Amino acid sequence: MKATAFVTMMVMALLSTAASAGVPGLISYQGTLTDGDGVALDTTVAMTFSIYTDSVGGSQIWTETQSAVAVVSGVFNVLLGSVNEMADTVFSDPVRWLGVQVGSDPELAPRQRIAALGYAFRAAKADTAEYAQSDGGGWVDDGTVLRLETDTDSVGIGTTSPAAKLDVRGTFNVGVNDSGYNVNFYGQYSGSRLFWDENKMALRAGWDYDGSHWAPANVGSRSFAVGYNPMASGTASIAMGALTTANANYATAMGYQTLASNLYATAMGQNTTASGPFSMAMGTETVASGGASIATGLLTTASADLAIAMGDRTTASGNYSLAMGQYLTAGPGANTMILGRGMSNSNRLVNNIANSLMVGFNDTTATLFVGGPDSRVGVGTSSPSEKLHVHGNIRAENAYLIGASPVFSIAGTENLLVGAAAGASNTGEYGTFVGHYAGQDNQGNFNTFLGLSAGTSNLTGSKNTFVGQGAGYNNTTGFENTFLGQVTGLSNTSGSCNTFLGKSAGYQNATGDSNVFIGYKAGYTEIGSNKLYIANGSDTSDVLVYGDFSSGKVGIGTLSPSSRLHVDGAIRLGAGERDFQVQEVEPGDPSGWSALIDYGGIGIGSETGNNHQMIMFTDGAGSEDIFTVATSENNGSTWEADFVIQQNGRVGIGTASPSSKLDVSGDISTDALYKIGGNAVLSVSSPMNTMVGVGAGGNNTGYYTTFVGDSTGYNNQGYQNTFLGAWAGRSNTTGDYNTFLGYAAGYSHDQGPWNTFIGSFAGQLNTTGWRNTFLGARAGVTSTSDTGNVFIGFEAGQNLTGSDQLCIANSAGNCLIYGDFSTRYVGFGTTNPTSKVQVIGNVDAQGFTISGVPVGTSSDSYWSASGGDIYYNSGNVGIGTSSPEVPLHVQGGTSISTGTAEM
Repeated sequence: MKATAFVTMMVMALLSTAASAGVPGLISYQGTLTDGDGVALDTTVAMTFSIYTDSVGGSQIWTETQSAVAVVSGVFNVLLGSVNEMADTVFSDPVRWLGVQVGSDPELAPRQRIAALGYAFRAAKADTAEYAQSDGGGWVDDGTVLRLETDTDSVGIGTTSPAAKLDVRGTFNVGVNDSGYNVNFYGQYSGSRLFWDENKMALRAGWDYDGSHWAPANVGSRSFAVGYNPMASGTASIAMGALTTANANYATAMGYQTLASNLYATAMGQNTTASGPFSMAMGTETVASGGASIATGLLTTASADLAIAMGDRTTASGNYSLAMGQYLTAGPGANTMILGRGMSNSNRLVNNIANSLMVGFNDTTATLFVGGPDSRVGVGTSSPSEKLHVHGNIRAENAYLIGASPVFSIAGTENLLVGAAAGASNTGEYGTFVGHYAGQDNQGNFNTFLGLSAGTSNLTGSKNTFVGQGAGYNNTTGFENTFLGQVTGLSNTSGSCNTFLGKSAGYQNATGDSNVFIGYKAGYTEIGSNKLYIANGSDTSDVLVYGDFSSGKVGIGTLSPSSRLHVDGAIRLGAGERDFQVQEVEPGDPSGWSALIDYGGIGIGSETGNNHQMIMFTDGAGSEDIFTVATSENNGSTWEADFVIQQNGRVGIGTASPSSKLDVSGDISTDALYKIGGNAVLSVSSPMNTMVGVGAGGNNTGYYTTFVGDSTGYNNQGYQNTFLGAWAGRSNTTGDYNTFLGYAAGYSHDQGPWNTFIGSFAGQLNTTGWRNTFLGARAGVTSTSDTGNVFIGFEAGQNLTGSDQLCIANSAGNCLIYGDFSTRYVGFGTTNPTSKVQVIGNVDAQGFTISGVPVGTSSDSYWSASGGDIYYNSGNVGIGTSSPEVPLHVQGGTSISTGTAEM
C-alpha cells in the first residue's frame, strides 16, 4: 500500500510506574496517514519505527515493528517501546531522529527529530519517591547548577555501582563533532594537569612547573606534550619526557632536555638538539644542525645538509657526508664517508676528500680509501696515485684479477702465474708462466713459459722452457725442451730435449727429439731428431751449419756430412802466403787433393786480458751447463755466471748452480700496472699484452706483446714482439715479430721485423734492420739497418756493416768464425772469405774430408808445417810422410767424395 505519513508529535509522554524500577518507559506517538492523493486512510497496517543518530544515514540505535496499527480517519496512536524495550541509553545524546516505515514500503522521508519531551525518559526514575532519596546526599538543583553536595556522593553513568566519584561505563564525549570544549584534569601539584585545548586541538599531560611551558603562546595547534615541563609550541609538534622542547612546526622532542627547533625536526634521548629542517638527533648530547641531517649515539654532530653522524664523538660536517664509528670526522668536503675508529677524540680519523670513502681502525690513517677526484682506491693510504694504490704488502690467497681474469697467482705448489689465463687450468707444480694463456692447460711440473700463448697446450710435458710469443704453443707431452723466440717450436707436440733459438726455429718439428736449431727459422721444416741447424731462413738446403748428433758429424754447405766435419766448398785456414787452403776439385784435375781431419770439438772463449762476455755451447748431462752467459771483472781470472741453462732443464740467472727450474740470484723488476714502490711492475692489456717491469710498455699501442724489464718496449706500436731486459726494444714503434733479450737489446730498434737479439746491448743501434739474430753482449751493437745477420758472442759483428753475415766472436772485430749467407762462404780468421771455407792460419785436424775440391797452387814458402802430418819439400807435398817423392805423396788411404784424381 502506497501511503504518506504526516508525522506529528502530538503527545510524547513518559509512562512509567513510580514504584517499580523494572518497568520500561514508553513514548506515546501520534500521527496521520494518507494515501498518495492525500486521502485519509481507514485501515490496519504493520508499521516499523526506528531511532537514528542522524537525519540521514547515521547509526540505528533502536527499532521495533508493530504488526497491527489501527488507522482511523487517517490518525493512528502507538506506544513506542511496547514491542521492543527502549533502554534509557537511547537518549544519551541530545539529538535523535525517528524513522517510520509502513508495511514493506520504503522508510518515509524525511526523518523527524525527537523533541525535548522524549528526553524526560532518562530522568523518569528520579521523579519517584524511591529515587529521590539518598544516604545523606543527593542532587541539588538551584535552577542554574545541578550538583551533588556531599563528598560521599558518586556519579555512575552506565553503572549503578560507580567505583569512583565519576564512573562512566561507555563512550565519554565532551561536545560534538565540529563543536567542542576545553577539558582540564588537575593533578597533585600546582601546574600538574591533563589539559585539552579544544580550539587548538592540543593535548597536555604532566607537570608545567612554572606555568610557562603550557601558556597559550607556547601551545601549538594540534600539538601534544606530556611529561615534566615539556613544550610543544609548533604546529603539530610533539614534546615528551622531561624538559623537552619542540618549538617548530611538525617537530618532535622526546627524552630529557631534548630540543627540536626546526621544521619536521626530531630530537630523542638526552640533551640532543635537532636544529636543522627535517633533521634527527638521537642518543646523548647529539646535534643535528644541517638540513635533513641525522646524529645518533654519543656526542655526535651532523652540521651539514643531509649529513649523518653515528656512534661515539663522530662529526659529519660536509653536505651528504657520513661518519659512523668512534672519533671520526667526515668533511667539510661534500659526499665524504668515513667508517671505523680513530685513536682518541684529539687524534681523530678524518676524511675531507670530497666524493670519497675512508675505512680505518685505531689509527689516524685510513686502512681503505675509495673515490676522490680520480675515483681511485687506496689501501694504507688516503692519497692513491693510481686506480689501486697499496701502501704496504699484498697477500692474495688465490690470484690477482684484472678485468675478471687472473693475472697474478701462486696457485698450487710453488707456481708463479702472471698474465690473463696464464696457467688457468694448471694442475702441475713448480711452474712459472708469464703472459696471456701461457701454460693455460699445463699438467706437467718444473715448466717455465714466458710470452703470449707460450706452452698454452702443454699437458704432461715437464721441465720445458719456452720464451717468446707462441713458443711451444702445441707442446703436450714433450719434456726438457728449450724454445726461445716468437712461435719457436710452435708445432712441437711430443718431442723432447730440443733447443730452438730464434724466431720460428723448429717451426714444423712435432715429434723430433734432441735437436738444436739456432737462428731465424732455423730447422723450419726439419721433422727429425738429433739435428743441428744454424741458419737465418726457412730454406733447409741453405743452412749455414748442419749437424747430426747421432753420428757426431757436422756439415758446412751440406746436409749429408760423411765425416766429423764435412765442408762442401773451399776451406781456408791462415792468412797470407803461409795459410792452409782447401779448394774445390775440378773433375780430372791432377792437382786436386783432400785432407782428412778428425776434429773432436769446438771451444769459443774470451781473449786473455779482456773483460768480455763469454758464450759457451757444450754437450753435458745432469747439472752440466749447455748454455752459459757470463761476465768477468778481473781480466778473465774469474767469471760471474749471468745466465745458465743446464742439461737437466734448470735455468740460473746470477748463479752458476740453479737449484730450481728457474733460480734467480738477485732482484727481479717487472711491470703491468702492478706497482712496487710507486712504480708499475706488472701490466696486462688488450689484446693479449703482458708487461712486467717499471715503465715496460709504458706507451704501448701494439698487441700480442710480452715485455719484461725496465722501460722494455716503452714506445711499442708493433705486434707479436717479445722483449726481455731493461730498456730492451725501448724505441720500437712498428717493428713486428721481434724477440729482444738482454739489457738495452734492440734499444734503438724502430721498424724492422723478425729480429732476435739476445745479450746486453745486443742490436742496440739497429733501427730498421730485419731478420737479424744477435746472440751475446753488445753483439751487432753498431748494426743499424742491416738485414739477415747472425752474430754470436760478446761484441760479435760490432764493426761489421752490411747484411746476410755470420760472426762468432768474443770481442769487437774478432770473428772467430765469419760467414756470408749471400755467397755461402765461411771464413776462419777472416771476414772476407773468397771460397766456401777460408781459414787464415794453420789447420791441425784428423778425419778431414774434402768433396769436389780442386787443389790450388802456392809458392815454395807458402806451405810450412811441422809434425808428421803435412810437409812441403822442393815442390812436393807429403801427407803422412816428411819425404814426399812426388808432387802429392800420401802415406795411407785417401777419400775423395766427388771429382777425379790421377794416381
